[in-house]
Amino acid sequence: MAEPTLAKELVPASPDYVGLVDASGEGVGGVWLSGNKKLQATVWRLEWPQEIKTLLATKVLTINDLEMAGNLLGWLVLEGMGVDIRHCHVALLNDNASAISWIVNWASHSSGPAGRLIIALALRQRVRRASPLTPAHLAGKLNVMADLASRSFGYKKEWHCDSWDSFLTLFNRLFPLPNKSSWQAFQLSSKIVTRVTAILQMKEFGMEEWKKLPKIGTSISTAGASSCSLGELTRSWATHSHSKNGCISSQVLEEWSGKESWAEDARSELVRSVQRSLPLRRPSHWTKELCPSTTTPLAGFGKEDPATEKKLAVGVDVPELCCKAARRKKSARARAIGDLILIAFYFLLRIGEYTRKARRNESKQTVQFRMKDVLFFKQREGRLCQLPPNAPKEAIMSADGATLRLSNQKNGYKNSCIHQEHNGRSYLSPVRALGRRYCHIRDNTLDPEARLSTYFDAPGELPAEVTDKDIRATLKAAAVALNYEERGIPTNRVDTHSLRAGGANVLALSGYS
Repeated sequence: MAEPTLAKELVPASPDYVGLVDASGEGVGGVWLSGNKKLQATVWRLEWPQEIKTLLATKVLTINDLEMAGNLLGWLVLEGMGVDIRHCHVALLNDNASAISWIVNWASHSSGPAGRLIIALALRQRVRRASPLTPAHLAGKLNVMADLASRSFGYKKEWHCDSWDSFLTLFNRLFPLPNKSSWQAFQLSSKIVTRVTAILQMKEFGMEEWKKLPKIGTSISTAGASSCSLGELTRSWATHSHSKNGCISSQVLEEWSGKESWAEDARSELVRSVQRSLPLRRPSHWTKELCPSTTTPLAGFGKEDPATEKKLAVGVDVPELCCKAARRKKSARARAIGDLILIAFYFLLRIGEYTRKARRNESKQTVQFRMKDVLFFKQREGRLCQLPPNAPKEAIMSADGATLRLSNQKNGYKNSCIHQEHNGRSYLSPVRALGRRYCHIRDNTLDPEARLSTYFDAPGELPAEVTDKDIRATLKAAAVALNYEERGIPTNRVDTHSLRAGGANVLALSGYS
């Protein structure tokens, strides 16, 4: 029997390991650092073979293809380090938007080698049973460690390194680890390099060869090598950039960023970049490490999403109490809130159908009921006859039934109608509450587009509207007054949807489906 796929292999979360990758026309390189789990701080680099440089120069390959190849090589380096990445979450930061987009979508519309590189990366992730890769865009000026590794083959005279020893000396000087530790290097094997460059050259490609790999490479350990997280590293830079001993001088950082606060900006941008890419689903200490100065505004990203908490239904006593309390007040707003709550309970309305949202959400297609959507009916000779829109107030307030028409859709049907008949109660009737709303609005405006949530504090004044916040606050106050807590219904689980759920429950208990 095949091994089952665990949920942690499908759900992204805060990273256990963090990698930075960059590719240039000369080479490719990057670093690996600790996330939630310890990892020796490692730098790797590779100079492109001459045939790859030629393909780039002749525009057969693009820099996007090389960046994607760099992401694949970066992943292979992590594998080659002997790290157990089974069920681990990995973040891969890159300054190339196209390469990041390809990994996010696991697809490429490019006719070049990008598609094959994506397949190879996906296969390796599956073979190692790793959790979803978290790719994130990182601005080029903040990706300086990977940038230096990829351009250490002649881009600048002061960066040119002919050997690993000279490169590590330069890298340790420019990017020192805390406590005078040293970077570990990783050298990719020629067989792995050949497989990746073969994809770039669009040679014959077989998926089987990527399921089982030869030796990926060799770690070049140095005395004093140790684990280090991105937060620890950048905090160390911030400390050193203000010191005068100059092991990492502010002049070096200024050359790339233009300001001494580069390390602080890097921390902030790194955190924001990863969190924009995929939401973190469990507590993440690395968020705080990366950017301690922005812990408060970013704290929510590191918190686990709470379990869905459904709102509970309320009985008819809640809307009736709201309506009776509003009746004792002279405020047009209070009476509008009370009547709308009673209407919503009996007509099973969604909050957006009878109130104005305190915050607009244009993605919602719910249309609020307007004056022209309301119809009243009167019994005549055993039949319900429709009253005209300009019927006298006495006729409206003695109607035997009322209908609300939805102008968009409800349950897949356009122009659906919701009908209620008078329940015989003089005030606590949905038909009477709707009549009070209708007459109040009609007394102040003849606009058929006026919404049912509209109210006027005094004749001639500008209209105002009841909001979802008004309904919510009134419902919770009523639940408290009726001791709903003692009935096992916490106040925090009483909300606007409780009216719709409560009305549906009453119908079900009365034998209606």
